[in-house]
Amino acid sequence: MSHLDFASIEVSKKELKVIVLRDGRILKPRDFTNAPRGHQAVCGHLERDGRTVRAVLEATGVYSRDLAVTLSRRPGIEVMVLNPQGSRNFARAMLKRGKTDKVDAEVLLEYARRMPFKPFKPPSEAAYKLRAISRKMQSLAKLRGEMYGQLEAERGTKTTPKIVIALTQKMIRVYNKAIEKLKGEAAKLIALAPDLARKFELLQTIPGVAELSAIYILGELATLPDYLGPKQLTAFAGLDPQQFQSGSSVNKKKGISKKGNVYLRTALYMPAMSASYHDPYISRFKQTLTGRGKKPLVALTAVMRKLLHSIYGMLKNDTPFEGRLFYRS
Repeated sequence: MSHLDFASIEVSKKELKVIVLRDGRILKPRDFTNAPRGHQAVCGHLERDGRTVRAVLEATGVYSRDLAVTLSRRPGIEVMVLNPQGSRNFARAMLKRGKTDKVDAEVLLEYARRMPFKPFKPPSEAAYKLRAISRKMQSLAKLRGEMYGQLEAERGTKTTPKIVIALTQKMIRVYNKAIEKLKGEAAKLIALAPDLARKFELLQTIPGVAELSAIYILGELATLPDYLGPKQLTAFAGLDPQQFQSGSSVNKKKGISKKGNVYLRTALYMPAMSASYHDPYISRFKQTLTGRGKKPLVALTAVMRKLLHSIYGMLKNDTPFEGRLFYRS
């Protein structure tokens, strides 16, 4: 008999459903609370009889993060955090059409048993903190942009009371102050973590990536596993082309998937636009695409995708940005 068990953990906001496969037999599912005490109970359940357990759970943001970290610190537990899109594709391949917690847990159990296992390595606490700060900054920047739009509309008519305009201006100042405060905290955090500091420095060698954009991009990339390659990063950001095919007569692209990380995709937009004007190589790449009939937005998306590939190479090889490597005409 094998001493390796397999387990799936279906994660929701309040509960965890755990199914264990032991010696070819599925044990009775167990439910635990999604809280620190429940996480420890899951560890005790999986480590019974001193056996090694290979567990798979889906990445569900804050709901799965603490559990994955807790499991990864136990010597008898190997854990893999799976992209939800990967589990959905696997479920379709298994012809699983239902959508219940039990079905989802069974799909993850089969994934753990059949598919290549990539162990989860928890990012540093500094990386998690930076992501939380950068995401809050992006959220506030979005709200500030909405306020600027409202201010322009309010100033465009004489019927708007002065107090309305004054309050909108006050809200903009509040957002500006909050963003600057968070930016300062992010800078302190990065300065105290040598690995983050070096990556932060490298990102700012890209034309169009200033301090703020570097914080946004690094905040998302710092928590990702090392084994992700350029294509996987592209899919993670939702910048992968979406194909639509039916039979032999319909085969066309429908733009990008937009199924990935919206924060990273948003963080790349302005740097790609700025670099398209200020870097001769990136500008030439975009002009080549538009010269072939691509719409400007499609060409800009291609710049974002290629820029992400460049960032991957820079951070992996610890080298600054080189335009001639971005595009060789």
